[in-house]
Amino acid sequence: MFIQQLVWTIPLAGGSRPEWGFWPTLLSGILTAWAAKHVITIGVTEAKDCWRIVTADRVAIDEAIAVSELVQIKGCVHPAQPDDAVTSPILNKECVAYQCNVKKHR
Repeated sequence: MFIQQLVWTIPLAGGSRPEWGFWPTLLSGILTAWAAKHVITIGVTEAKDCWRIVTADRVAIDEAIAVSELVQIKGCVHPAQPDDAVTSPILNKECVAYQCNVKKHR
């Protein structure tokens, strides 16, 4: 009986259905606030990254090599020499650069 009163509050004024008790309401509020915080954090991080890309200068590819900051490069990339291309280890495709993260789960 005590556990039922802890989870549910029986309406005293003749209501037709029980209402949520204190602990379930508190826990659902905490979970909602935690989820909202993480969604906002992810959104702000993505917006900052997007803003950095949008405000970066567009430069030619030969100038981008000498620049030590974030720049935008538009166009296709081809290796200078046919022998300069590398093969990506996962997709087995020819490319000029690749990045991969491999994690082992048990």
